[in-house]
Amino acid sequence: MSMNTDEFRQRLEREFGNEPTQPPVAADLAAGQRRLRRKRMTTIGGGLATLASLTAAAVGVSNPGESESGVRVAAGASLESKPDVLSICMNSSNASNAGKLVMFSPAAGDPELVTLSTSTLGASAIVRSGDGKTWADCFIRSDPGAEFSSGLRIYKVSKDEGFMGHAWGPGCPMIGDELEPGCDKFHVMWADRRPSQVARVEIETIDGVKTDADVAQGYLAFDYVGQLPEGYDIDADGMMMDVEVFREITFYDAQGTVLARQDFTQQKYGRDGEEVEPLDRYPSLTAHEL
Repeated sequence: MSMNTDEFRQRLEREFGNEPTQPPVAADLAAGQRRLRRKRMTTIGGGLATLASLTAAAVGVSNPGESESGVRVAAGASLESKPDVLSICMNSSNASNAGKLVMFSPAAGDPELVTLSTSTLGASAIVRSGDGKTWADCFIRSDPGAEFSSGLRIYKVSKDEGFMGHAWGPGCPMIGDELEPGCDKFHVMWADRRPSQVARVEIETIDGVKTDADVAQGYLAFDYVGQLPEGYDIDADGMMMDVEVFREITFYDAQGTVLARQDFTQQKYGRDGEEVEPLDRYPSLTAHEL
């Protein structure tokens, strides 16, 4: 179903939130500022959901070691192990202390890892409290040059609408303070909660690859590294400006019926002749952050 530009913009604003105005970058930025910019991933959505945890205080993992995939995790841990990932998320200091006191208190019961998606640069996951009253999106970064090794964003479980947020940036490790020379890959992370009718989420990224997020009970996690197509560049500071890494996102119900589909390249929802809803009919339920 096609729509005019104004209508499509309005739907995107409802889905993603208003992007903050970006200040001009002075030519004489200090070296320290440049290093921070290189290490941070490009973000949209005004510091929402997973994105905001990327801008909090830096953290570290105790006794850091390397898994076979090069992932920075606690010694002996693996991102392929849900108990290990849950432990990393729970012990991340890059999180709200007040939120952690609520979510991980004995009265809240034993937390569980609901969804987990891994890539060569780390993992995105959803953690839920044992009593089902709170949940959190968690990211774990893999390469030793990453500014933040992990982070947790905690929410109350509610039906109130928030905004979708995803983060993206170069898909190559840092070498000291510099991006790996000749990097031609991108990395995208998305962790979210949608209404429980959403049982499957198919994502087509800018490289033309279609990948399913890990989805359970409306919670989803997506962590992906792909090949950056020709015509897109990563600047000297490791920034990817004016890039939309999602081409198309489709929501399905448990029976495989398409619930919603949005095309981010042609400014429309659904495909030609298809009657489906836009993504914001199944909104992000991230309104109550702790």
